[in-house]
Amino acid sequence: MRDYISSEELGESGKEVCSREYWIPVAGLTNFVDRMNTCWENHHMAPITKQEIYDAISNKYLEFQPWCTRDIAPPDISDEEQRIFHIRRIATLALDFPPEPITVIVISMDDTPEVTINDGNHRTSAAKVNGLEFIKARVVSYGIKITDVFPEAIEVKKQG
Repeated sequence: MRDYISSEELGESGKEVCSREYWIPVAGLTNFVDRMNTCWENHHMAPITKQEIYDAISNKYLEFQPWCTRDIAPPDISDEEQRIFHIRRIATLALDFPPEPITVIVISMDDTPEVTINDGNHRTSAAKVNGLEFIKARVVSYGIKITDVFPEAIEVKKQG
């Protein structure tokens, strides 16, 4: 799976780019991207279990700072410290789930969808832990309709 798609590829293909808000099924989304099973940057990290999240909540081991705003860059902390950070961040968001939508990118260059979460991996994991059925997402899709990837997706209608 690629981390990005170039603007040249987008422009030359003639495929439609669409950006809308949807309620996306959490189970469907985590079939593509499940950071509790494959942890972020560190592919050697053990999966995170729901019980570890519940234990962090009950012990009040919480993390209020998003990963991207940390003073310590990921290479500067150990694998175990990274894992503990993710457990605590998911626990924090499971306790107080934020209303902001996540950002999901869906690309299909050859009829095979690639789904990435650009912003909201911890929120998606917290939604999974909480047993939420849907999560609100800003979806940018390219070359494929979002309902072809997530048939249960519900478009958020703008107020007004």
